Amino acid sequence: MRTRILITTAVALLVSFAFVLSGCQNGSPPNGKGGSQPAGSAGVKAPAPGAKFLGGQLVLESISVPASAGQPVTVVLKNVAGQALEGLTIQMIFLSPSTDGMSEFDSEKVIDEVNKLYKNESHTLSVNRGGRGKLLEVRLNVSSGETRFMPTTTREGGVPGSRLLGGLLEVVGVDNRLTFEPPSISFTVENVSNKVVEGFGFQVVLRQRNGKLVETRWQEVVESLPPGGKLTLSADLSGNDVGAAESVLKIRWEDI
Repeated sequence: MRTRILITTAVALLVSFAFVLSGCQNGSPPNGKGGSQPAGSAGVKAPAPGAKFLGGQLVLESISVPASAGQPVTVVLKNVAGQALEGLTIQMIFLSPSTDGMSEFDSEKVIDEVNKLYKNESHTLSVNRGGRGKLLEVRLNVSSGETRFMPTTTREGGVPGSRLLGGLLEVVGVDNRLTFEPPSISFTVENVSNKVVEGFGFQVVLRQRNGKLVETRWQEVVESLPPGGKLTLSADLSGNDVGAAESVLKIRWEDI
């Protein structure tokens, strides 16, 4: 699809919390039996082909988890709903052994937002892991409609920050001024690819303590970002009482 946002979340900077928005579903196994199984030659725990999502509207056609850490994990999902599906959020989670000793796993998350998937159309998500630890498990979730809220994290201790645009950009810093007047927040992203990145836009979504979401308008980025280049993306939140809200940076390719 033209428009997508891929966000990878490594070790969370915020305390874990339950997803509270409706429409979020884990994949159910085919025929309602069993759970995940090894995928590919890596022997990693992962969903089995045939797993269903969104009440059976999406089916996992295939999944590949290569033994080599340098090769991408690839999933293919097919729309079998009999009609177009809009506003899909596909989340792939990589689990590896904990590096800080404080949590059971390190988790790295990739979010792919698909505006529209037509009837009988398949969508492929292929992701290179940013983490260095041994891959233990791949999880897959799909939601539709409302924003799935997963806070953005920054690079820390060698663990990648949130990765966007299919891993081209990585969040390496954040300046949180949500308790200031006027409130604002800025994220610094780095081009970790070997090509110039341009033609994208961004939005910031905040979740307040009461669960209410505050969304900024989408802003077009006119700059071209060379390999290794960094760019600060700032959101003005004037007129919003956001306080110590949790935040998500969303980036998508702009339609031409």
